[in-house]
Amino acid sequence: STSALNSTDPMNSKNQEVLEEAGSDYQPRHDELVEYARWLGVVPEEDGDLLWVARAGLSASLPENWKPCRTGNGQVYYFNFSTGESEWDHPCDAQFRGMVQEERHKLCAAREQTS
Repeated sequence: STSALNSTDPMNSKNQEVLEEAGSDYQPRHDELVEYARWLGVVPEEDGDLLWVARAGLSASLPENWKPCRTGNGQVYYFNFSTGESEWDHPCDAQFRGMVQEERHKLCAAREQTS
């Protein structure tokens, strides 16, 4: 029998699909880049110098054993076929959020030195 929790969990859907990872030549559209940049904490109007971090994040390869998957209702998540772990966010997103903070601090320090 399936518990109520499992029956409402989209990752428990029987219609799972393993997707192919985007190639290293993937070029995000500008709107995708801006949306992901905002999600990482970049304010494009103020942090235009940090859009490269978002571009790198969108084209980042998945770590070993991770694959993108799609639920029966079309939601994408990431699954580690070695550990059984699953994540809604790309496994490298936290790394790129940290990179945004780090690069923002570097830019602020550089601006303070020149003023």
